[in-house]
Amino acid sequence: MSKKQDIVALSSVEVKYVATSEVCKEVIWLRKFLSDLFKGPLSPTCIYCDNESCIRLTEDPVFHVRTKHINNKYHYIKSMVRDGVVKLHYIPTNE
Repeated sequence: MSKKQDIVALSSVEVKYVATSEVCKEVIWLRKFLSDLFKGPLSPTCIYCDNESCIRLTEDPVFHVRTKHINNKYHYIKSMVRDGVVKLHYIPTNE
């Protein structure tokens, strides 16, 4: 999927966080589709990210002052990681 972003990011962490959140929404849609199709439980879906700070931000339940400018709709990924629906894994950029 390709679309123009509707925000201006202030850091590379925010860029990756927003992009990963958008990927998470697509993954949730696909999981619901597959669940309806095969009628079975699904294991957590792995999403690979090349920014460790973004991964730490999704795993941290605390709302930080440095992230207060990020729109609330992008924090959806935190609840999906907490509920075990998706798992974020680090993969270096050069791989």
